[in-house]
Amino acid sequence: WTTENTTKLCTQECAASLSSWLNAVDRDCDRQTVFVGDVYMLAKTVPTAWKEGHDLMGSEVCYYEYEGGPPPECLDPDFSTTQMTKDMMDITKLYEKDLLCSECFIKMWRQRLMSALLPSGEHTDYLLDQYSTIQEYCSTKLPVNTYETTLFASTRTVPVTATGTPLPSPTSCPGQLIEPSDSWMGCREISDKYNVSTGTVVDVTQDKQCQFDTPLCLPKPCEIDTIWGKTTCEELAARYSTDELPISETQFLSWNPNILGACSWVHNSQRVCKGPPGGFFKASGVIYAPTTAGSYHTTAIPAEPTRPGTIPDCGRYYKVVAGDECNTVALRFGITFTEFQTMNNYLWNNCTNLWLNYDVCVAPVTKTRISEDGTCGPSHGNTVCEGSSFGK
Repeated sequence: WTTENTTKLCTQECAASLSSWLNAVDRDCDRQTVFVGDVYMLAKTVPTAWKEGHDLMGSEVCYYEYEGGPPPECLDPDFSTTQMTKDMMDITKLYEKDLLCSECFIKMWRQRLMSALLPSGEHTDYLLDQYSTIQEYCSTKLPVNTYETTLFASTRTVPVTATGTPLPSPTSCPGQLIEPSDSWMGCREISDKYNVSTGTVVDVTQDKQCQFDTPLCLPKPCEIDTIWGKTTCEELAARYSTDELPISETQFLSWNPNILGACSWVHNSQRVCKGPPGGFFKASGVIYAPTTAGSYHTTAIPAEPTRPGTIPDCGRYYKVVAGDECNTVALRFGITFTEFQTMNNYLWNNCTNLWLNYDVCVAPVTKTRISEDGTCGPSHGNTVCEGSSFGK
């Protein structure tokens, strides 16, 4: 980094954009985690790292004040940290006083201590202790508070119920139900055997080594590819696109919702889906003529489970079967996808969360009309006399 390129980068517009990004992720992703560097971190880790890097390069922290300065004196090949003594670790004996007590040095040290990415542990305790030594040595007083929470989640997350017992095994699985094996299999081996992305295996097992001792429900198999070299999600989407079937980055991420790393640098050696789990939709040759969903004046009772987000005043339900897509269901009942999504507002725009063997609403309850001539009932358009001059 140089004064020239940091000056171009560290603008008020860039700072505002990074703050907006961090606030959006903090608000919308809540406590969701991402798998980065073999550990689970809160999703806000990614924008936080970018924002802190930008802040650190800003002139108010004077990062480039010592541009072109001497390199660190740590090049002795025979040196070992096991040889460190307390005297050697004293910060006042590692730097000249003019440098150690300079405003820039103290502000930079303080900025590091206030970082949200600073992990708790012995090293942080050492940095805090030495910061106190610096202030005493330099006769300064600049208080510092370390970040109140941590962005680090865990190296392994085991979901449990309130009683501490493991979650029950899935009783139904729309994809691949796999049993624990006596032979050891890691994340990549499971990915290769069942043709699922590595990120999905890590997410389902909730273990960085992908070990499990209860049945697991994996998605349907997909065509997988192994990532090598530095690449991005956008580049992968372009790589798997064809003239007949262009693939957007959004589509690629819908097939790989748990990709390892960040989209700006996808982790090496992981397996990703080149296409949707279960394969691309293939027409069965059966063409359903559009039919009207009809009018329903009473609330229907679903015969199968429904998902949260299904409207309560549903006049007709339909059970999702193998091969169904949102558009084919909408076509069958003569409604638009927008209408179908309004009645089942949990459905994503790409319809990848349409669950097999669940009931979906295909027609709302129609409000009954009040009779204007005294004729009422099903044979008269389901009009009602209540509320008219002919009824009560």
